[in-house]
Amino acid sequence: MSTHVDISLHLHCPICKNLLADPVSTTCGHTFCKDCLDRHICRSEPQCPLCQEPVTTKPSVNEAIEALLREFHQTQLPSLDLFCGERDTIPCDVCDEHLKFKAVKSCLICLLSLCDEHLKPHQSMARFKGHKLVNPVEKLDQRACNTHGRPLELYCRRDERCICTLCVKTGGDVIPVETERDRRQAVQQNTIEVMERMISQREHKLEELKESAAKYQTLLEKEQQEVQEVFTAVMEVLRETEEVLLAPLEEGRRCLEKEMDEKTQEIQKDILKHKEAIDTLHHTKSEEDDILFIQSYPAVPAEFTDDWTVSVDTELNFGTMRNAKAALMAAIETHLEKLCTVGE
Repeated sequence: MSTHVDISLHLHCPICKNLLADPVSTTCGHTFCKDCLDRHICRSEPQCPLCQEPVTTKPSVNEAIEALLREFHQTQLPSLDLFCGERDTIPCDVCDEHLKFKAVKSCLICLLSLCDEHLKPHQSMARFKGHKLVNPVEKLDQRACNTHGRPLELYCRRDERCICTLCVKTGGDVIPVETERDRRQAVQQNTIEVMERMISQREHKLEELKESAAKYQTLLEKEQQEVQEVFTAVMEVLRETEEVLLAPLEEGRRCLEKEMDEKTQEIQKDILKHKEAIDTLHHTKSEEDDILFIQSYPAVPAEFTDDWTVSVDTELNFGTMRNAKAALMAAIETHLEKLCTVGE
């Protein structure tokens, strides 16, 4: 079983009783602070203060003890997290100026910010029992009276400002700051409730607005669809009427093409027949035998007597046009009448 040993008991100087500083050892094995041993030798005989052995040589630095001291000092240092070095941290007002710890509380009576160590009296001593401790706050001097330097503990209703006990005047209608805080908190809570009701009302109005907009959006889409259906029907009637009127023209085009093909073939046959007759005439024209010339004289084709023109009826029947127009206008009128009922 291990036993705890307090090594610090062996790291004190026998002369000043403090932790060794620049430890040096004599030939007899005793260790002292260098400055302490030097002053002792200067005031008395050059001998060890403990055993009086003569000190004949200059004491040397005890490196082992020095290493132990360094480790001991490291273990005694508080956590760096406790020091006030971070941004936006509030330092303890009681700590040494060169080594300030973070404040964990602020006392509104003492007007001081305190670290864990300096807060202990407020937690243990009876005379601090009534002091109000809050989370660390900056600029505690603003919580003191500019005239008397006392804490601002009272509230003057007439002047509407915080005052200290020395600022109290007769008829000033003075109350504790806690009372004024309670009153203002009640007003503040009432204001919050009123604003929350206003928010709730506006949220309800917003929902109504959204519902109304959705309703009108549906109506608009419905009417848009109805108008589109009317004009789609009108366009269909126009397309059908167009087909009715173009049908005979298309039939006339097909008849024209057929008649053109037939007459072209007949004309080409006649042209070929006459070309063949011309060739025969040229051939017999040079015959020297008169009898043979007369006997071989070919028959000449008759002159072209056919009507080479084409005849196609390219005009629409007046009755057809009139009927188509009447039917078209009636259908369009019927469909457009539906526009008058859109939105009803």
